[in-house]
Amino acid sequence: MQGVGGSSPPSSTTSSEAAKLRWYREAPLRPDDGGAFDLESHSETEPMITSAIGERRTTRDGRAWTLRLARPTDGNALARLFADVRAEGRWLVTPPNGVSDPSEGFWISEMIRAADNLALVAESDGEMVGNVLVSTDRNLATQHVGTLAICVARGWRDVGIGSALVTGAQEWVRE
Repeated sequence: MQGVGGSSPPSSTTSSEAAKLRWYREAPLRPDDGGAFDLESHSETEPMITSAIGERRTTRDGRAWTLRLARPTDGNALARLFADVRAEGRWLVTPPNGVSDPSEGFWISEMIRAADNLALVAESDGEMVGNVLVSTDRNLATQHVGTLAICVARGWRDVGIGSALVTGAQEWVRE
């Protein structure tokens, strides 16, 4: 990241970064009535996961939810999800008093903006119920190394959301 606090845009962008920036300015890729995606209007370098992004899904216990690409505006909602999971004291290493919602929300938004990361969210009725983030190393010698982080809200585990998030991440990594 460049600039103070990593918030300044880079002075030059790669084609992948340009495609991601265009995605944030334009409407996200959405399926048509038949469930197909119009891939012709998107750049081949744009990270696209074509299997059911934005499609309504049903958990194993019958609840409706949607898998979609995260947007920078999701940062604060994801920070709240992480805080709820962190408060359980079981899944996340950072202690509850180790971060504040505003600073974590900003950090998450910056991670989502990064062109070499993938962030997917699971959403139900406007509530974030899960997230997967795949970040890749920027060092030339280790750019093949990535980190996958996943978080699913209590009450939404063991119903297929985590599996769908990991499958979406695997598809992106294969691209």
